[in-house]
Amino acid sequence: MNNAEKIIKNILIIAFNETASDIHFYVEEDSVKVFYRINGMRQLKKKISFKQYTVILLHLKFSASMDIGESFRPQDGALDYKYKNHQYSLRLSTLPVKYTESLTIRILPQTKRYSIDELCLFPFQHEKITELLSLTSGLIIFSGSTGSGKTTLMYSLIEKLLETKNSQIITLEDPIERNLTDVIQIQINNTAQINYESGLKAILRHDPDVILLGEIRDALTAKYAFRAALTGHLVLTTIHANNAKGTLDRLKEIGISELEINQTVKSVISLELILLNKIKGYKRRAAIAEIISPHLKKEKTDEFKFLSFKELRKKAYLYGFIPKEKIV
Repeated sequence: MNNAEKIIKNILIIAFNETASDIHFYVEEDSVKVFYRINGMRQLKKKISFKQYTVILLHLKFSASMDIGESFRPQDGALDYKYKNHQYSLRLSTLPVKYTESLTIRILPQTKRYSIDELCLFPFQHEKITELLSLTSGLIIFSGSTGSGKTTLMYSLIEKLLETKNSQIITLEDPIERNLTDVIQIQINNTAQINYESGLKAILRHDPDVILLGEIRDALTAKYAFRAALTGHLVLTTIHANNAKGTLDRLKEIGISELEINQTVKSVISLELILLNKIKGYKRRAAIAEIISPHLKKEKTDEFKFLSFKELRKKAYLYGFIPKEKIV
């Protein structure tokens, strides 16, 4: 093991032991700060010299099949890493900065599996979400900020579905975050002309029961997602929005009509991760969810009956999961 590999291993072990989701390298003139995102919070854990950073940056770029001679444009890469019988997928992203390149590493555990009841704080919510697996068509949309657990929850639903049904499940993702057994997974590849539009067209000819679409990014992606749901398929997807009502507003912004939403969207599940009080000296996060069904909206009004994030946080406080100051 050379010097670069030793430094990288030391940095990664901290991340794995702390269950960090991301590593950020903040470049200064003569040193580099290493921040870790742990339970959603960015924490400074290490500092290395600029020389050490230059060495590990080149090593990681080479290992992730990135262009080591290019430092003036953003690049993305990926590599696999094994530690203590656990497999991780590392997603690298670089940005040109004043002296060198800034590096961020996203850590995607491949062997760790989360059940729906582990992810959701309240049993009544994971039961309600699990009930959606009985649907055979329509659109289920997961929303929330980056890192709120949207994709993790979708994966858990897919694995739960495979326990009860022998379904043909096809995913279209950018990137594929975790390998799923007995699921056809397609990676977006613009070089090979596999984008959301062409990929969805091909998937619909492949006799799927369930389609997992990584993200609704624009009007075109939304159009094909809705079309797939209307032709007798169950479609699971994500979109960036702050809450459940905001998700519907976002769909309208990109050209989806109220009629299409009411006919097609079976459920909107907007997620928020909250940091729980220490249990046996260990802190973890769990999801609360605003869950609405557009087709059950009260007639002639824009009202939905659902528990808001504020109400759910208050409930979490009353059960002793979070401190009082976290309600707001």
